[in-house]
Amino acid sequence: MKRKLHVRLTPEYLRSLARRDASYIGRHGWRPSKHDLANLRTSTQDAIAYRTMARAWRSVGFQDRSHSPARQAKTKTRARVLAAGARADFPAAARCNINEDTNMSTDLTTTDDGWLDAAAEANARVLRGSLLRFNDWNWSKNKEGEPVEKGTKLVALGTAAAWARWAGGKPVEYRMRQSGKPLPDREELGNTDQSQWEMGPDGKTPRDPWQSTRLVYLVDPDTAEAFTFSTSSWGGREAVINLGDAIARMRSAHPKALPVVSLEATAMHTRYGRKSKPVFKIVDWKAAGEGVWEEQKQLPSQEPDELPY
Repeated sequence: MKRKLHVRLTPEYLRSLARRDASYIGRHGWRPSKHDLANLRTSTQDAIAYRTMARAWRSVGFQDRSHSPARQAKTKTRARVLAAGARADFPAAARCNINEDTNMSTDLTTTDDGWLDAAAEANARVLRGSLLRFNDWNWSKNKEGEPVEKGTKLVALGTAAAWARWAGGKPVEYRMRQSGKPLPDREELGNTDQSQWEMGPDGKTPRDPWQSTRLVYLVDPDTAEAFTFSTSSWGGREAVINLGDAIARMRSAHPKALPVVSLEATAMHTRYGRKSKPVFKIVDWKAAGEGVWEEQKQLPSQEPDELPY
């Protein structure tokens, strides 16, 4: 008999869950469902998670209603403030069952210029923007291998892990890691007959079509150009893990911190001799949210005294 997995709703888990759920809001054909409302209610257990969800709902046209001073005065605990906010912000969606054919109430203001749908499509992709590569001490981007200077500074927005299945020299399928869960075991993916595998780079040894892959999503703070760094090598995965470890330590004190990283390289010793591996060197920190590109003299405190909306 399998034991049911009980996940502790820590602030870090709630924020990760909110970021994942918020990315689905506003996709083409999306309509609020009971599941979406349940996720919104769950996010009220943490101020930052709730703010992430509320911003996503606002981006698709839901208008919030200000909390009156009298009502806030009666709210004695932070949990009550958050719960009241969730109920007050989206009353129309909470009072009715919404499906594909439901007409939105007057609380929903549509913005039909198409940009939200385009942005949602971009965020739904595994690879976003230019593909960032590292090979033999050098950084490059796109299929053409356009050089990227060492020391280029980018903001690291997020990361993901996946099994990528390769065929014909390119990835054709991804199995993404779900939030709060480990990657599936290799045996669960199939394609275990080595006689059917394609040859590796040396042309002699069959290569497993499924590669454990790490992705880092970055953006140029000056031009807003998006990049995705994808790696299946040990050195590349170590760079992602080290960056994640540094972010976790900083966020234990400053939950909204985002690192500005410099693209660097360093040596590593392997059984084939001295090789290179990528390094994301943190050179600065910024605060996530509105005004993320503005210089921050001081990172924000862990949680605001009250919701800013």
